[in-house]
Amino acid sequence: MLTSAEKIKAIKSIKTKGYYIFRSVLKKNEIDEYSKILLQQKFYGQASFYKKKIIDKFTKQIFNLQSKNKAFLKLIDNKLMNKINTYFLNDKNYKSIDNKFPNYTLSQFVARSSGKKSCIVHMDDKCPSTSDQVNYLQWAIPLTNTNSINGCTTILENSHKSGIQPVKGNLKNFKDVVLNKGDIAVWDGRIWHGAKPNKTKDDRWVIIVTFTRWFFKPHYDIARSFPKKFYKYLNVNLKIILGFASISKSNEKMGLVQRGDLKSANNFIKNRKF
Repeated sequence: MLTSAEKIKAIKSIKTKGYYIFRSVLKKNEIDEYSKILLQQKFYGQASFYKKKIIDKFTKQIFNLQSKNKAFLKLIDNKLMNKINTYFLNDKNYKSIDNKFPNYTLSQFVARSSGKKSCIVHMDDKCPSTSDQVNYLQWAIPLTNTNSINGCTTILENSHKSGIQPVKGNLKNFKDVVLNKGDIAVWDGRIWHGAKPNKTKDDRWVIIVTFTRWFFKPHYDIARSFPKKFYKYLNVNLKIILGFASISKSNEKMGLVQRGDLKSANNFIKNRKF
């Protein structure tokens, strides 16, 4: 339950520091369920653009969790996340969807376990700026306690308004994001961050959910590739967040307006006309 006081505190921290940590949000049984499902999935190493070029085989990644199991859909439609996402990412000009609903979309949904090499410092917003507008929000859900030994996330506070890409190899003044099972961290997609190497023999899984303003291209074609067998679990929020209301049409015969609505989303889902 997100109180008004903590919501204000979180928003202020994201604006000023670039991130915030919600403590003890998820229950142990929820975390255990996600962990059990992940162990059944195929994982990939840290790769370049082409998957055959594995850079770090010890790092494990599982992509597109929204398509792997219906249990992960609960995370996309998490009420706490929704309130923060809606504040920062909703498009005020999106008049075809009632403003009580989200109009931001899912960009990427991945689980990652740190390997023997550190994850280089980077930012995930492809349009870094010094403005107050946030385009990307990333949420980290640890499935085990994370620390500097097993490869926790590390960030540079206030770097989200630098307007420039991170300087390679510069780790001065970076802060470890130490999380416990049940915690959830969120940061502005512009913040400089990476992950330390995992010096233990155990996996260190963290789920990363990336949300963006609706007009940014997602990492994968989420709406078109979403499993038909999961359609019955889609509520209004999920239809929008998964991109069915703002899906890129295959041609002008499918429509002219980019900002769709629930009617167009339902049409895509029902008839699978993309």
